Amino acid sequence: MRKGRLFVLFYLAVFSFIILFSFLATAESENIKAPRINDVEKEIYVCENSMLSYELKTSDPEEANLTYDIYPKDIFFIKRIGKNGSFETAKIFSGNISKSTTKQKYRRTLIVSDGKFMDAKNTIISTIEINNPPKIEKIGLRTISLNESLQFYQRIDAKDLEDGTGDSGKLEFGTFFLNGNKIFNVNKIGLINYTAKTIDVGNYDVKICVSDKGIKSPQKNINFCGQNGSSITSCEIFHLTITELNKAPTISERYPYINKINKTSEGEIYFNITTFDPDGSVPDVFWYVDGELKKENYENNISTFKTDFTCQEGTIHHEVKVKITDGLLSDSVSWDVAVNPKSCINTTKKIENFMCKEEWGCSEWYFCQNSKKSSETGTLKGKDYEKVTNECSGNSLTDESCGFQIRNCFDYGLCNSPFSKPKEIQICEFSINPNCFDRIKNCHGSGCEFAVDCGGPCEPCASCSDEIENQGEEGIDCGGPCGLECQDQSTKINYSIIYSFILFVAILLFLFLTVQTLKIIKMKRELKKMKDEDFVEKGEMKNEK
Repeated sequence: MRKGRLFVLFYLAVFSFIILFSFLATAESENIKAPRINDVEKEIYVCENSMLSYELKTSDPEEANLTYDIYPKDIFFIKRIGKNGSFETAKIFSGNISKSTTKQKYRRTLIVSDGKFMDAKNTIISTIEINNPPKIEKIGLRTISLNESLQFYQRIDAKDLEDGTGDSGKLEFGTFFLNGNKIFNVNKIGLINYTAKTIDVGNYDVKICVSDKGIKSPQKNINFCGQNGSSITSCEIFHLTITELNKAPTISERYPYINKINKTSEGEIYFNITTFDPDGSVPDVFWYVDGELKKENYENNISTFKTDFTCQEGTIHHEVKVKITDGLLSDSVSWDVAVNPKSCINTTKKIENFMCKEEWGCSEWYFCQNSKKSSETGTLKGKDYEKVTNECSGNSLTDESCGFQIRNCFDYGLCNSPFSKPKEIQICEFSINPNCFDRIKNCHGSGCEFAVDCGGPCEPCASCSDEIENQGEEGIDCGGPCGLECQDQSTKINYSIIYSFILFVAILLFLFLTVQTLKIIKMKRELKKMKDEDFVEKGEMKNEK
């Protein structure tokens, strides 16, 4: 009897603990709130020849370390910017939007996760094509000397991204003389073919303009980019000198005055010249360092130039040269610069890298490969293989399940610095046939899962923005982990309480049945005992007879 009572008390204690644990777990789960992505525009616009930079805010009551993702990843990426209390700011960004990627709508899923819950919202990024202005190659100073040739032949090198070159016939050329009489025109394909006359001797400032055709069918939101897609005109001014006898331009003054320079101090080297043309024109100026063109100067008699040199072992000699020309005749001067490496400290690059803001965008992780087999084939080797195997061991992954993934990352900030470069290799749980039902977070098909068997190529993960009542919510995207109160409080159902009540009733029923079973067992034992005693008594009576 005592054993039966103790057995019942034991059951009561166990199931009381279960009930208490259930309520505590329910209360704890209700206190954990999912991160939320605040309002995101249904459609985000970005213009051709620009870079997307769209900020969004997220919130998390627990102030956890949030991670961000965007799917798919191709030309648009997302990164965390900063944190202010329970609010964080992230940014969707891109590289320069080219012509080939315009006039498209990119449907993207934005994800934020705190490691337990996530939120996801969909948006459309529309790339808008614009009309690019025509570009005209610099013409510079041109001279016609009547004693040498009367013929002036000049091609206007004009290009337009939408309408091609001048040879296409889609560009319109205009000729304007800012001083003097108009002595020639540019033809339909951008050629000047002019025969000079004695009466035309003089100096002319000629303005050449090129107009494109515009965009035939501009997008309806092109005004977002500050234009309507109509025709754009670009102009270029060049100076033309017609003289009976051309005289060469000269460099009248220069600095430094000496031609050999010993660079023994840090910093840039400064140069300048003053030009003179007897024909009254302003010569074109071209600055070279070791034969490479560094600077051009037009329409100014005074030209300046600054440069420094990268440190190298031993004394290095460099040539700085400046050349002036009127289109026919020229003059030049050179300096020999000896750089002393002992005092040559180039900090410019470091400063540039420090000031530059890195914008790393990474591709999707490639499929998971087995590390052991990849090592045998030479795909994974050296330090990478050692690092992968060590990480797998720390995560209890065997040789059969130890895998790795790679991706490519590019700095769209063009900082030329690896300081903040994301990792391009990580471990993964290898599976021969990865899919959406293998209970492994992996990559397959067109992308990677956000959580185990959901997101990316699989069905969307449960979130507080999916318009589905799931993950313990008390309504559609409200209550439970979502934090927001459900609007209709009168019909609000607390499913956690109902489930706990059902569990409680089930436990009571089980206890009742257990007690009744024990009673029946006890009664059977007592009946058997009585029968046995009766049998013994009858046997004794027979023996007495």
